[in-house]
Order: sequence, then C-alpha cells, then structure tokens
Amino acid sequence: LDTSSKRDRAGRALRPGERQRVRQSPPPPPGNTPGPVDRRQLLIGGAAALAGGVVAGGVWLANRDDDPPDVAIEPTRPATPPPVIAAATPPPALTSTEAPLVADQRDGWASLEETSITELSGYLQRGEVTASAIVEAATWQISQRDTLFGAVIEMNPEAAEIARQMDDELANDQWRGPLHGVPVLLKDIIATGDQMRTTAGALALEENLVVEDATVVRRLREAGAIILGKTNLTEWSNVRHGGQTSGWSDRGGQTRNPYNPVMSTWGSSSGSAASVALSYVPLALGAETNGSIICPAAACGVVGMKPTVGLVSRNGVMPVSETFDSPGPIARSVSDIAIAMNILAGQDPDDPAFGERGWASPAGSQGSAVPDFGEVDYTDARDPNTLQGARLGICWQLWGMDPAADAVARESLQRLREAGAEVIEDVDIPSLWMIESVLDLPMIVNAEFAAGMDAFFRRYMPNGPITSVEDVVAWNVEHADVALAVSGQDGLAESSLALSLQDPYYLELLTEVTRIARKEGMDQEMNDYELDALIAPTAPVPTEIVIGDQTDFAGSSARAASLAGYPSISVPMGQVGDLPVGLHLSGRAFSESTLIGLAYSIEQVLQARVPPPR
Repeated sequence: LDTSSKRDRAGRALRPGERQRVRQSPPPPPGNTPGPVDRRQLLIGGAAALAGGVVAGGVWLANRDDDPPDVAIEPTRPATPPPVIAAATPPPALTSTEAPLVADQRDGWASLEETSITELSGYLQRGEVTASAIVEAATWQISQRDTLFGAVIEMNPEAAEIARQMDDELANDQWRGPLHGVPVLLKDIIATGDQMRTTAGALALEENLVVEDATVVRRLREAGAIILGKTNLTEWSNVRHGGQTSGWSDRGGQTRNPYNPVMSTWGSSSGSAASVALSYVPLALGAETNGSIICPAAACGVVGMKPTVGLVSRNGVMPVSETFDSPGPIARSVSDIAIAMNILAGQDPDDPAFGERGWASPAGSQGSAVPDFGEVDYTDARDPNTLQGARLGICWQLWGMDPAADAVARESLQRLREAGAEVIEDVDIPSLWMIESVLDLPMIVNAEFAAGMDAFFRRYMPNGPITSVEDVVAWNVEHADVALAVSGQDGLAESSLALSLQDPYYLELLTEVTRIARKEGMDQEMNDYELDALIAPTAPVPTEIVIGDQTDFAGSSARAASLAGYPSISVPMGQVGDLPVGLHLSGRAFSESTLIGLAYSIEQVLQARVPPPR
C-alpha cells in the first residue's frame, strides 16, 4: 500500500515546488558488472567476490552529498550488536554420491539441504538425528553463507539449550508433534520475550526490550519448534518510506536473492523467504499487508501463504494495518505450509478481528465462514487430484506487471488445463479501480499503523525509551548520520500525524473500503463466475537491487485479496533465466483448505521448484 507523501528524509514537509534530493547508488567497480554470479565463487571468495566494494550487510552505500562516491562505506552498526554466531567446526564434506542425502548424523552433523518438516520429523522420531545437531548445522550454514545474503538479522543465543531440552523430551518418549525439534526463523517484527530484540529492522528500537512472546511464537514453542533467530526485512515492513528498497533495513543491511545475489528478493518478508530458499530452516514466518509474504516467496522460489485476516493471531506482531495484516508461513513445499497452518491458525480473543472493532474484519462480517479450529486439519487438503474440475479465474487487472512472468504463467495454465482445471478468462473486478483510485487507502494505513504501534509499545515494550512512532521519527532525525543515510522516513512521519481510529472520516472510509473490496469485489466475482480461486503471476521477475530513495518494485497480483483481507498462496511456477517466478492463488474468506489443495495439486503438476545454486 502506497503511503508516500511529500516530505524529506527527516520527515520535514517539502515546500511547493521543492524536490527531495535523491542519492544515486554508485556503480560497481570496473570489471564487476552486475550479472549472473557463480555461487561457488561467491562462497569461496566471500562478499568481495561479488563486487570490490560490497560490504558486510550487502549494500552499496552512498555518501550524503550530490556526487556519487567512488568508495563503499561500511554502515554504522548498532552500539550493542546482535549476538555473534559462533564459528563451529564444519561438517565433513559430502562426496558427489553423498550430496543428495537430506540428513545424516556423521560426527553429530545434520544436513538441512532441501529437507522438509516431515523428513526432519521422521529423522528425529527414529533417533537418526538430534535437534541439537540440526540447530548446530543450521547455525553453521548461517555463519558461513549469510554474510553475503543478509537474510538473518539476529540469532537466538538460547537455541542450543532449547534443542537440548527437545532432545531430552524425545529421549523420554515425549513428542509434541511435527515441529518438535525443528528450527524456525521469524520476521523481525514478531515479538519474542527472550534475549532477542524485535526491531522491524530499525536502529531506533535497539534498546527496546520485549517482555512477552507473540501468540504465534507461543504456539510454535508449545508445538516444539526451536526459534533459531530473526530475519531481515524491508524496514518497518515498507511503512518507513514510499520509495524503500526491498529487503533493506538499517539494522540488517540488504537481503540478496539466493539465485543471484545482485538481484532483489522483493519484500517485505525478504529474509524469511531467502532463509527458507537457502535451506537455513524448513519454515519461517513472515507477515503481509499487501504482497509482503507472497512476493518474496515467489522471488526466492518457495511457497508463501497469507491467511485470511484474523485466522492467525496478530498479537505481538508489529502492525502495518489491522484491516489488512496477517502473519503467515513460508516453506519450500505446500505440504509444509499445511503443517504450519495447523499450528498457527486459531481464534485469539485479543486479536482485533475478534474484538470490538471486529466488524471490519472477515471474521466479523462473515462469521459463519470461520472454521472450527478443533476440527480443521489443513494437511487433509493435500490431494494431487484437486485440480480436476476446479474453476480458476483470470482477472486481467491482476496481470500485466511483467511480460516475462505472464508468459510463464500462460504456459503453466495450459498444463493446469491438461490436468483437468477449467480456466475462466475475463473475470472483472471493477471495484478495484474505485478503491485504488478514489478512496484514500493511505489514510487507513497511517491511522492504523500509528494506533497499532502505540498499543504494541504499551504491551510488549513498556519499559523502552521509544514509546511511539513520533519517538522513532525524532530518534532518526537525531541520529540522521546512521538512521537516514540510505532511506528517508516520510511514511513514518506521515503516520505520526495520522487520524485517530475514532475519527468519523476514518470510520466512514474503512466501511467503504471493506464493503467494496469484499461484497462488491472478491465475493461478487467469485460467486458470479462460480470460482474456486483467482489465478495470476505473483510478482514481476526479480530485478537488480536498487539502493536508496527509489522503489525497485512494480507491484503484485495481491491487491484484490489484500484489500478484502482474504487468503493468498504463491507456489513456484518456473524460472525466467536463473530467477524464479511464482503463481498466485487467492480465494474467499477462510478458504485456506481450498487454496492449499489447489496449490498442492499445482505443485505436483508443475514440479517447478529448482533449488538455488550452491
């Protein structure tokens, strides 16, 4: 959602006719022209093999003057840096015949390469590998590879101890379920009441400590998952500045695409998607307002799901908009997404979707569609024959972002037809134009972000020096040399001046948007055409990373579902050159089982996922 406004980096309103000074990123040094990069060379030579001035953190940084600099500048890091990942003894090298093994316990090591949750769970239950070995192997992987890719922003210093506890339970025949002993990474907006920070990638929140877990974290811990760390993101989930670079944060630097590190991961859940693609973990959590899970999932060749707003609790997740937000899982397969959804889904009475403002949520307006959480099992939807007789609608308003991605999608649709799907073309959602062109969406987002963050600070960071969005803006101005050196903060500044959630204009606007997006939008078209899902390319082919106050993203097909608060899932559909592209399915409120079934069947038909090069 575009929250841009006419302000400079420090939040100062620009005078009529005044233009923001935009820094240009310097070109790579001679002989280091961006292009396909051999992964083996990068791993041997480190970040310097990519370009002579690429620094740890993964970005070209510009001097704060009008002339492009001729050197790369090391970014200033936080005064109290995240825990350093200890270098472990490397595992034995695999021979060419051993490389396909997904797990082993030679000398206590486990290989996580392309290993699914189900496979890891089986190894753990049979005693073929330990949770401690899995965590040690994941930590080693991250310590060796992530200086280049910038996917992980902080490691959990308690992960090894938690793994030992999970091993002790297994030794005593205590089994919590398929996530028992499985490492998981979290987007750095998801609160953990432990030694890790929760910062949205912002330096301003380094000293704000969290006092309790988010609901989704509590659910994961109860299921036996090991929270391995936090992932990098587009800072403040794209709220900070209207022209933010995907995958960049002041605290975490630049996240790079696992398939080609000079290319974008899209955002804002950039590190979560990249971490899964790189096989650091089989599962990571992201969060989405409008495309922030499914777009990086598509760019990184993995599967991402945004559930219906309210199906997965937002408590303890730094908000953008309570009307449009949802956390969701990212994995390498639809099967693992289904397993994760069984853990994550559940009604939380403290979530805004079920509170006094629940009338604006899908749960409030369509209560009869809310699933019985004691009965639903999303893994039951995994049927390879789901496509037979399925009606998939093409809404051309959601296509056309990228001719290359469209071409791959058309080829994929032909294969889906051959598998028994009926593709209905020329589905029209006229209300999209009304919402995007006439109604003031940034007003909703600004109001809900400011109010939501105030509530987050009160509950989850009651003792921190930063207590409001206004404090963040002021801190960034005071520390402009590090906090405003790469990107502005017009979005934050605008939100700090937003309407209250009791303002009549805000309430009227919210009522209009939800009615038009749902009843007169997705619901009407799904019913009129008797559709099981809408289908479209998820996002453009990833482009070269652009650093600074200029966007590198052309949009996604998430809009219709995002504005309604309805579910989406993206699955790999192929590649353009060496870069993955995804196929996006969206549906009615609480139709996660339908979408998982369709996505699983599509995954079996297309067999499109290709692991990133080593």
